[in-house]
Amino acid sequence: AATDWKNSNWECLDSPIIVMPPKNHKSKPSSIFLDLLKIVVILALIANFGCCATAETKTDEVTFEPMSCEWMQHCSKKKEGTPPLLIISSDGFAHDYLNEEDTPNILKIAECGSQAEHLIPSFPVKTFSNHYTIATGLYPSNNGVVDNRFWTTEGAEFDQTNGSFFNGEPIWNTVVKNGKVAKVMMWMGSYDSINGIAATFHHNKYSKVSSIEKLENVTDWLISDSPPDLAMVYIQDPDEAGHHYGPGTKEVRDSTKKVDRHIRYIFEKLHK
Repeated sequence: AATDWKNSNWECLDSPIIVMPPKNHKSKPSSIFLDLLKIVVILALIANFGCCATAETKTDEVTFEPMSCEWMQHCSKKKEGTPPLLIISSDGFAHDYLNEEDTPNILKIAECGSQAEHLIPSFPVKTFSNHYTIATGLYPSNNGVVDNRFWTTEGAEFDQTNGSFFNGEPIWNTVVKNGKVAKVMMWMGSYDSINGIAATFHHNKYSKVSSIEKLENVTDWLISDSPPDLAMVYIQDPDEAGHHYGPGTKEVRDSTKKVDRHIRYIFEKLHK
């Protein structure tokens, strides 16, 4: 708490923070599990993004060496000033998807940094509602997004690209109001201006883009000559596999492993 961020040099990775689902929560085997208990994994990585990128290869084509805390905290370059904040949401990531075999890299980040003991999603436990709650700190009853799909009392259907449906101040607007740069990749509430303010960069609508493509774009922002102060990205894995096949299936495990390798790939791009 006493760190003087503005007057210090910062390393590639300083105090990674990972907010995971609670370890002791018991889930019920149900085909509608992800509708009833959708928990979002947030990786908030405070990092030095002044390093060069590796070759543009996909994660399934690369063999990675195990990460160490020393490797994550080291970088060939240093940058002065406040480090950028990167927030990654991996949707539908249930607490029991985490294990040494499927998610060694995510667990390593938690080991080297910080991990929350518990995570309680807002009600209703829906993707749209909870993601905008994360962005604003407001419950769905106050932030305006009470479900993935709903109608107002006047009969208007919710439109995620219409800022008038959203209440409160999302974190990217707070960043912009303070004269800093916020870039957001397809996070709920970011598609339009809210109260006349929008992220420095944002998409105008949701489009079908793979998780690795989203992460590639965000990483390119961060290794550029002018990285944003805040970068946020929503990825749809392993949520889509969970809805199609159900928890505990091979397809969900494969999707979870893919997310873990994507996170590892980001570190490779940021550190070499």
